[in-house]
Amino acid sequence: LGSWQLFVVLCAVPCVISLVCAIFYVPESPRWLVARGDNSSALDILREVAKKNGKDPFSVFPPNTEICCLENEESSDFRDLLKPQWREMMIYLWVAWFGMGTSYYGAIMIVTRVFV
Repeated sequence: LGSWQLFVVLCAVPCVISLVCAIFYVPESPRWLVARGDNSSALDILREVAKKNGKDPFSVFPPNTEICCLENEESSDFRDLLKPQWREMMIYLWVAWFGMGTSYYGAIMIVTRVFV
């Protein structure tokens, strides 16, 4: 492998590991399952989450618990993120993403000098 090919392979390894871990260890979203009408699977996942958080899943979600879908779910758009209740969190996230993006760009610039 050439130096740039080795670099590409090394960059792909963490992505492949993350993908495999996500496929096997990250459950489906209960909200997505409810939207698709699979309420029993959503309840099973919620019970599993309660168990992982040290709670008794059947006291949090008793055996006769049913999950129902809200008929009138309100819609939202991008402007909702700028409302006062979300503004501080959005600023933190923007700063964090800017920092990560800048760090990644800097790391790529340094690595290209090392592998050339």
